[in-house]
Amino acid sequence: MHRFNMRCSFFCALVLSLFGCGDGTNTPIVDTPDPIITAAQVRSQLDALPTANTELSALQVELGRLLFWDPVLSVAQDTACASCHHPDFDYADGLFASLGTGASGLGPERQGGARTTRNSPTVVNTVFNGVTIESDAVQSEAPMFWDNRHQSLEAQAEQPLTSAVEMRGETIAEADVMPLLLQRLNTIPEYRVLFADAFNQDEVNAINRERLLSALAIFQRSLVSNNSAFDQFMRGDQTALNTLQQRGLKNFIDIGCVACHSGPMFSDYQLHVLGTADNINNPNGVDSGADQSFSFRTPSLRNLANTAPYTHSGSRETLRDVLSFYVALSRGVSHNSQVAPADIATQARALGRVDSATESLLAFLDALNDADFDREIPAVVPSGLPVGGNILEQ
Repeated sequence: MHRFNMRCSFFCALVLSLFGCGDGTNTPIVDTPDPIITAAQVRSQLDALPTANTELSALQVELGRLLFWDPVLSVAQDTACASCHHPDFDYADGLFASLGTGASGLGPERQGGARTTRNSPTVVNTVFNGVTIESDAVQSEAPMFWDNRHQSLEAQAEQPLTSAVEMRGETIAEADVMPLLLQRLNTIPEYRVLFADAFNQDEVNAINRERLLSALAIFQRSLVSNNSAFDQFMRGDQTALNTLQQRGLKNFIDIGCVACHSGPMFSDYQLHVLGTADNINNPNGVDSGADQSFSFRTPSLRNLANTAPYTHSGSRETLRDVLSFYVALSRGVSHNSQVAPADIATQARALGRVDSATESLLAFLDALNDADFDREIPAVVPSGLPVGGNILEQ
């Protein structure tokens, strides 16, 4: 049975690539008197997410929520973390690659501004990054981003703030961002009080870089979705997956998908070369991945229903498209001219007949969705700026 002993909790009620899943259809759940597969048969490779909650600090979570939604953390004060990680899109943004500072609008309607290189993944369940069947997550070592270039949610939280195409812009140097943001926050009396109360400090010294990043990370750790039909099945409810979904689970294992998409998060958190195509609509051009190896991290397959398009480049519109991509890989095709077929990960090249199992696999992927996660949006933020940045129609 998978173990998870993190000393963290999930304050909020649970309400929240290569991928995301825009074509899930919520297959009806029916009794399966003659099970095709059982939880015991798959537990050495897959498992449910933990259910036990210990408390995160409510004050720290709520401070992090306000910071997440406050565009005061962007140099131009027009973009918040929530601009590209919005609950309407399960904390992603529905774009093939995000539009950062200078942009306006929400989701696919967002326009203008700077274009990022990669698709924006959801931040839901990032508290479980790095969890595998063999080991628990160590929060200070949890891998982040498509290329695993940083560890921990604290390290992840700083990157958008200092990125020219996300929240910094081109008007100041990267080294000057954090001093500017801390100075701004210190001029807002409500933030001084909130930081002092959340971290048990005096107001004069409460706001610093470490606590800013900690609050943002703690809020993200509170965004948990761990009661999908698959989780219920693995906890003992044999009827939680219908016949087609059970067949999809069996095919998922037999075909070899589980070689990389393993563990409670359906990811081995390793880097693999798949020869995924760059997006022809992205002006940033070739993305060579981690260490210019064209390798990218195995994405989680959880909560994919509203986070299309898929892959690190956002080049696949539906999950059916993603499965077609893997059919081609198994037949020796590379979709990237920079990657030779022989360089594609052996796990992908060794896949079985994905095409003959497409419908059951899609049904099983639908069983990994759980829409019950925290979607709360603050009515106002302490800076007085528009909540979420320039995301509303002007």
